[in-house]
Amino acid sequence: MKIKKSIGAILVKQNQDLAIDYFDFPKKLFKGQVLVRIKLAGICGSQIGEIKGVKGKDPYLPHLLGHEGVGFVIDKHQSVKKCKKGDKVLLHWMPSKGIDAENPKYSWKNKTLNSGKITTFSKYSIISENRLTKIGKKINNYNAVLLGCTASTAIGSVKKIAKVKRNSSVVVSGCGLIGQFIIKLLSQEKIKNIIAIDNNKKKIYEAKKKGAHELVLIKNNSNKNFFSLKNKIDYFFECSGNIELLNNGFKILKSNGTIVLIGVTKKGKLAKFNPLEINLGKKIKGSKGGMFNPDKDITKYNKILQNIKISNKNFIQGTYKIDKINFLIKKMISGKISGKPIVRFD
Repeated sequence: MKIKKSIGAILVKQNQDLAIDYFDFPKKLFKGQVLVRIKLAGICGSQIGEIKGVKGKDPYLPHLLGHEGVGFVIDKHQSVKKCKKGDKVLLHWMPSKGIDAENPKYSWKNKTLNSGKITTFSKYSIISENRLTKIGKKINNYNAVLLGCTASTAIGSVKKIAKVKRNSSVVVSGCGLIGQFIIKLLSQEKIKNIIAIDNNKKKIYEAKKKGAHELVLIKNNSNKNFFSLKNKIDYFFECSGNIELLNNGFKILKSNGTIVLIGVTKKGKLAKFNPLEINLGKKIKGSKGGMFNPDKDITKYNKILQNIKISNKNFIQGTYKIDKINFLIKKMISGKISGKPIVRFD
């Protein structure tokens, strides 16, 4: 193994700052594993959820984080066929072709440091072959980061899962980065009516800039403006993870409307709906990363990002070194950051 150790951000305890420290690499790579030098990594709402324990108690602490980025191949196991040393690669959490490798075995302070098939909050990382895809060097690095999760989830949710029709009324609930991207995409598609819902004034303002026609700032889930939309909505993209917004979103759909679930709800929170309404035509669809297929979708999705109006410049908050990551996470949790913060490794 060429690399002996790396700086990284480690989740030690939930609801606490990440530990910024060096950790040790295994002596060799195993079947399907690729050693990547990370260039840029995005901070996603999924990592915020892990830190806050949205899905419940974390049995894998301590562990590394991050699931979207761009980097260069430093080394690989001989079994890996889809890339070679020096290749530029997109790092993505949705599986692609290639070996589904075993998780890397790192150590930190003489103890096991857990990791998934992909982690990106470190200068170097061992990635499973099926969680990376070779890309051309002409693909913008910031585009690549967005394609790792945010942009691919948004594009796929609109075009693959919902298949939104132009003459539609669409609600986007939760105007974080994925919500913003959906709004911008819908605006470019000239969708008839785009309605943004959030409880954060800054995010609502961003939604307006991205092309929302109507804005609903909610202070509680019984907001009159929200329920005035009943029976008027064709598509409802639930990006907030708020179970009450999910429940109410289903209620305001037209009889044949579709709700697409993107945000992750807190563990133990269950949806409530009348199943008869599903029998009569309403639809509930899960997104799962927009059903992104990295082997087929990268080129056409990158073309969408090359559109000047959907440029990464409209979504990237800034680029920071790893020692700023806890500051950035706190800003994201407080709602003071509405764009995508990028961690760079020099």
